[in-house]
Amino acid sequence: MINNLFTCPVYESELNLNAKSISTQCLHMKNKSKGVLKSNITGWQSPFIGDPFNIKDDIIKHVNIFNNTLKITKEFSMSMWVNINSYKDFNIEHTHPGAILSGVYYIQTESNSGDIVFIHPAKDFLIQDWDNCKWQEYNQHNSSTWRFTPSVNKLFLFPSWLKHYVKPNLNNEERIIGSLEFRTSLEMIACIDNVFNRPHKIIRFANTLEYTDVGYVRGVRSKLIHEINQELFDSINMKILRCFYPEAEY
Repeated sequence: MINNLFTCPVYESELNLNAKSISTQCLHMKNKSKGVLKSNITGWQSPFIGDPFNIKDDIIKHVNIFNNTLKITKEFSMSMWVNINSYKDFNIEHTHPGAILSGVYYIQTESNSGDIVFIHPAKDFLIQDWDNCKWQEYNQHNSSTWRFTPSVNKLFLFPSWLKHYVKPNLNNEERIIGSLEFRTSLEMIACIDNVFNRPHKIIRFANTLEYTDVGYVRGVRSKLIHEINQELFDSINMKILRCFYPEAEY
């Protein structure tokens, strides 16, 4: 008997969506925004976009099917952004830190548009110890990478810790995908009133800061508080600790 331990599950299915209409909306987004730079080498990537295509419910159905195997007990929230890769554009090796599951929905893809490649978590050891082996064939037990050739409306779901990359698009038609992240819904741990005695001072302080558009979230952000005012940062952390551990000595 062979026990398959510590598997890397990748869910594959096909959606029944109007991909042509969605691709038109994606191209319209590209024309209105310069995009952001993450795992994409050249090409265009949007910031988080919510669910402008009204496809969340369709995708969450498949997440729940996948979760019948994973057995995660909480409900998922979904984030999405768009990748548009032209000729020779690609996405480098990456994971999705902070998410539970990730996914890729193929909105527009042609032949030679670039496979998605998943990397064995122990790839370095496989190469180190098994590189000189002769194999009758490569399979899920002896491969250091595994690739899938996409098609329109194809959906892949996988653990966010599983490294992956997308090969260059060698077709003159643009490859358009919806990148997905899924997190478990947040639970409210505590609600505490009047944590700060003089909140108006914090507001005045906030109004003196410089803010920038970071691109991957809505709104603007300042620098991290500990970079701006270490004393304020320490004070805020101390107040939070005292809320949860009032009997502790500090």
